[in-house]
Amino acid sequence: MKKKEWAQAKFGVPDEGMKQKMLEGNAKKLRLNMTAPEKKMEKILKELGLEHDTQKVLGGFIYDFCLPGHRILIEVDGDYFHGHPDKYAKEDLNRLQKKIKKNDQLKDVMASGSNYTLIRFWECDIHDDENGVKNILKAQTGTR
Repeated sequence: MKKKEWAQAKFGVPDEGMKQKMLEGNAKKLRLNMTAPEKKMEKILKELGLEHDTQKVLGGFIYDFCLPGHRILIEVDGDYFHGHPDKYAKEDLNRLQKKIKKNDQLKDVMASGSNYTLIRFWECDIHDDENGVKNILKAQTGTR
């Protein structure tokens, strides 16, 4: 029996309120355990003076950062887990990487459908091209 089936047999099918509480709980855990690239992105956002929320729950998804005043969501994509195309050929992606890429496409649609601009940054760009990341954020937010 799969984990999801076991949980539903034991606790029942979660309603929308329960799903939202679970997402909020997961978001809180993620806030407390940010990855190194997420920590660096938060540092960049602070340096630019951009007010932001971390681990924003929106439509059944958790986004890494939200700039509410600009209606911008930011995703920090890990090079391995998200299958950076310069490092992993499409045909060489494993099942997890393919699943994450599919989930990313759904997140893109949700953000757009909720009138947010979604900006994705690769882990390597955050580490190796901080000025480039800052310039993109400045251009999108009108920040100097």
